[in-house]
Amino acid sequence: MLPIIISENQGGFVPNKKIIDNVIIVQEVVHSIMLRQEKGLIIKLDMANAFDMVSYPSLMAILQKLGFSREIMEVIQACISTPWIAPLINGRPSNFFQSTRGLRKGCSLSPFLYIIMAETLSRALEKQRKERNITVIRIEKGVKIINHSLFSDDTLLQGGTSTIVARRFKKVLDYFLQVSGGLLNNTKCRIYGWNTPPRTMQRISQILYIHVQEKWTHLFYLGLPISKENMKVEI
Repeated sequence: MLPIIISENQGGFVPNKKIIDNVIIVQEVVHSIMLRQEKGLIIKLDMANAFDMVSYPSLMAILQKLGFSREIMEVIQACISTPWIAPLINGRPSNFFQSTRGLRKGCSLSPFLYIIMAETLSRALEKQRKERNITVIRIEKGVKIINHSLFSDDTLLQGGTSTIVARRFKKVLDYFLQVSGGLLNNTKCRIYGWNTPPRTMQRISQILYIHVQEKWTHLFYLGLPISKENMKVEI
């Protein structure tokens, strides 16, 4: 079912998709805009304990909206909510309890359920792109225009450099976090911009509550470098 449900902007845990696909597209975005010397930014997000924060009621509502049957939903809910858990504290198991939220890492279902949850963010951002509410970065002809790239909980937002774009990104992101139960680790998030005055970047930083990486030659996404200029030998 996943190839039917999950959009192209999500690259993880879907058949026939490779981790390198997202990296290549984002690198092409940066390369294209640098050649045209236009303004642009990338917002790299870090979700705090992403799997642990997933809200069960929200996940069930999304599954229902996508058309999953009641029987399947009951099986999924039983798998994620009924097991008893005893976390290790200083190497020793604590008392057992039942979870009220969160997907367990190591459970075979968890990655698939998480990307279904993340699909709500992807579709909301795509809607903003189609309605031209968020300025996108043009790429070469024949390449799909995107304003975000997701691989599980690794998320990049891409768009024009303006306070309006920043506010619209924040509105979509805040709503997703509220619905999903997620939380941003703002200290690990970063904004990367180019061809933009420092004052504008600072205003964007204040809107998003995310630090700007002032001097940068490359950023790492999914463990691979995205370069702003020609790739250096050491990278």
